[in-house]
Amino acid sequence: MDLAQKAKRFYNQVLESKGVPEKDWMKMIEQLGIDRGTYYHMISKLRGVGLIEKREGFWVGTTHFRAWLEQTLRQVAAVDGYNTIISYDKRE
Repeated sequence: MDLAQKAKRFYNQVLESKGVPEKDWMKMIEQLGIDRGTYYHMISKLRGVGLIEKREGFWVGTTHFRAWLEQTLRQVAAVDGYNTIISYDKRE
């Protein structure tokens, strides 16, 4: 499994569990099969694009990225003259 797939797995776990304790980093690197440096690199990238943030010692999903994406999709659709319906489902 490449790093993007592992990052997706970590991100999904953050969303499903409503947060992953920062102190559980050792458990996470074992589950993901990566080393410590790769784990922190992955965290840095997920934070950098605005998907996760640290709140009170937990990695949690952000809401501002989803809001920005929804707004962008609506604006692009409006330029093309379409109405948009945005729905969410879990896809692999």
